[in-house]
Amino acid sequence: MPTALETKMKDAVAELRATFESGVTLPYKWREEQLKALEAMIKGHKKEILAAIHKDLRKPEAEADITELAVAEHEVRDTLKHLHEWMQPEEVPTPAWLVPAKCELHRDPYGVVLVISPFNYPFQLAFTPLMNALAAGNCVLLKPSELTPSVAALLSRLLPAYLDRRAVHVVEGAVAETSALLAQRWDLVFFTGSETVGRIVHQVGGEGGKE
Repeated sequence: MPTALETKMKDAVAELRATFESGVTLPYKWREEQLKALEAMIKGHKKEILAAIHKDLRKPEAEADITELAVAEHEVRDTLKHLHEWMQPEEVPTPAWLVPAKCELHRDPYGVVLVISPFNYPFQLAFTPLMNALAAGNCVLLKPSELTPSVAALLSRLLPAYLDRRAVHVVEGAVAETSALLAQRWDLVFFTGSETVGRIVHQVGGEGGKE
């Protein structure tokens, strides 16, 4: 019998899946809006983000700015620059027996994905997979590291204020929450962390799991 926590996570995933199946995340305009919102979030809350990183890890501001925020900003700007191009069908060689038909490669989103981010780069390694998943048209549940509670709390507060709440959920917590999340069905899992946990995530993520 599912625990109360597992039921709560199941409901959260069901909400995300309903959003994905509605088709709202598929258009270019929606994806562009989410990326621009993420870019605006960094610019508007840079000091808060750096302060949260320092509180959790005692990283100097200059180091955190270069290794976390600058990387995140570069990634989102580069993705915005190429997003329309990446969404276009790509013509691929057509087998002779199918001529005069033409073959195209279409890059479709997976659906509902889980992002489990680590403690050592708590902002960058939460932001980047989240951003990439949204750019690809997915719905996302982000689980920040419990070892960096200040960053986790900040992400939990800021992301719903900037992004489409129907498509993005943030879950704070530790082992119990992660275990409850891994008990759910995911179309893709982003994970950065230990080999031991990575093996568990790989089993949950199946062929789509990313370690």
